[in-house]
Amino acid sequence: MFAFSLPKIFLLLVTILLVWNFFKFLERKSNKNNVKDTKNLYEEENDLKADESLIECNKCGSFYSLDLEKRCPECKSKNKNV
Repeated sequence: MFAFSLPKIFLLLVTILLVWNFFKFLERKSNKNNVKDTKNLYEEENDLKADESLIECNKCGSFYSLDLEKRCPECKSKNKNV
């Protein structure tokens, strides 16, 4: 009943190879989707975020954006360097 024969061993090997290839296919498909999602996410972040110059406040030393009417949000003083 539990004897090993060549047809049984062959069928076992074919089954293992089929299952193995099926899971490799699923993994490749998953990796391709992840790479596409990552590329799209990276491109969207680059489009949304642009490099911005910052100014250091002479009074408190914190940095702030040029878009803040040349006033430091921490100490509300005007920067004398700009």
